[in-house]
Amino acid sequence: MRGNRYAAMAAVVAVTVAVSVAGAGCSSSGSIGPDGADGQAASPSAALIEEMKQFHDTGAARAYVDFGQTAQLTALWKGTSSPPADSEQYLFPSLQARGLDAYNAAVLSSLTPLVGFDPSQAAQAIDVGDPQHAVGVLEGHFDPAAIGAKLAAAGLTQKDLGGGQTEWDVPVDSAAHYALQKAGVDDSLDVLRVTTTKIIYGRDNADLDAALDPTSPALSADKLDSALAGCLGDPTAAVLENAVMIGSPGYSGLAAGDRVTSATDATDVLCVAAPDDTTAQKYATTMTSTIQTGTQPKTGLPWSRFLTAPSATVVGGPEHLVRLTAKPDPAHTDALFQAVDDRTVGALMGLPIPGANLGD
Repeated sequence: MRGNRYAAMAAVVAVTVAVSVAGAGCSSSGSIGPDGADGQAASPSAALIEEMKQFHDTGAARAYVDFGQTAQLTALWKGTSSPPADSEQYLFPSLQARGLDAYNAAVLSSLTPLVGFDPSQAAQAIDVGDPQHAVGVLEGHFDPAAIGAKLAAAGLTQKDLGGGQTEWDVPVDSAAHYALQKAGVDDSLDVLRVTTTKIIYGRDNADLDAALDPTSPALSADKLDSALAGCLGDPTAAVLENAVMIGSPGYSGLAAGDRVTSATDATDVLCVAAPDDTTAQKYATTMTSTIQTGTQPKTGLPWSRFLTAPSATVVGGPEHLVRLTAKPDPAHTDALFQAVDDRTVGALMGLPIPGANLGD
């Protein structure tokens, strides 16, 4: 996840508590069919697009988007009667932290005593931007007064910013800093703004006001990102990246998502913006065959152990999109997310993977 992309740096936690803050395509076999031949039309995800609307469309924002419908994933996980012993490889803990920068399922439950809220109880979460400018938003129901009291009790230094906003600073080497480190939280909680419906956070150098400027063009209007979000359909969890993060000449952007319908059923989706429709058709054919007969670069195991029933469709359009869908194995889930995170996803399309993160 995003935590793998951050270099270690000094942690300065600044917490701001505010009352208010501001169509036709080709299938992989070459036949002509309607868009959405894999069972779901490529229409924008209401939840994902709505979250993207609040972010200013900048190069930094377009680089990376991580999204999760947290409450739904949390409910599905807690409702599972017999999870595998290795919960890190199980469907819902591995997806539960999508949109929550640098967190995993184990870290989520430890944050409440420290910061006064439980991220896993957010309705949904989104994390946007390159590693130097990342800003995240949790949507849900929060108590700013109670959270502020918790932070004050921890000994944070208070600064009144006016307009009902208070800033809380935790210096490097402070007790709060080490408590967050012990809980497994990196520098992504350097700045927080809490309202009754949102918690906005980022690093100490993140410009939250600029990232969420309501007077600027919205990220949801960006042609590539909106096309990728639409291609996913209605994902329960998703990640979008463009060439800035990918560093691959084979495609200008990609999106991976999971459409979770029940505790036992999910569909993995991968959308890729190819250079042209001819290349998109080639990728569609290659992705399907690679999952059926190829091996995953990081593990050396067959792709078919992680994904089954692959189907690829050329969506086309100005971004020359190709969409892959497959069924994830419950014991080896979020395979496409992992392939995006460790930079091996290009192997599905027959592309080289220089600079891939093949370590643990």
